[in-house]
Amino acid sequence: MRKAYLALGYVRVVGEKGGIDLPIARHPIDRKRMSAVGEGFNRAARTGKLRKAETAWTVKERFSDATLLLLHPRTGRTHQIRVHCAAMAHPVIGDPVYGRSRKTRRHMIGASRQMLHAWQISFLHPASGVRMDLEAPIPQDMERLIARLSGKG
Repeated sequence: MRKAYLALGYVRVVGEKGGIDLPIARHPIDRKRMSAVGEGFNRAARTGKLRKAETAWTVKERFSDATLLLLHPRTGRTHQIRVHCAAMAHPVIGDPVYGRSRKTRRHMIGASRQMLHAWQISFLHPASGVRMDLEAPIPQDMERLIARLSGKG
């Protein structure tokens, strides 16, 4: 199974493509959050709760202070894309948990949610074995924000 996500994040990402290979565990203090770095990782590693997590990314479009990324998670950890984007200093715009709310506030006009979209999925049909390629259109609110950031909206 292959999945592709689009994420509109704050800050211009350096480079055109790359990968994030950071293990993820529960945040040591806020148990509803996940964390890719920080204290508590030694304990998580000792207890076997530190999980391998990998995400490949490619720049799809650049704006003055934001970037639209195409992301391919190679593993499927809870909040993986959001945690990895935040860890690379590119938090998803509108993310109330892992985003930098002060810095993303100006982009949130019209962004009432996090700007992360499950865009494509590809898998082999379990009965027929035929490869299925599915794509979900980009939501209108995300399209409007992209247009505004590019000066077209």
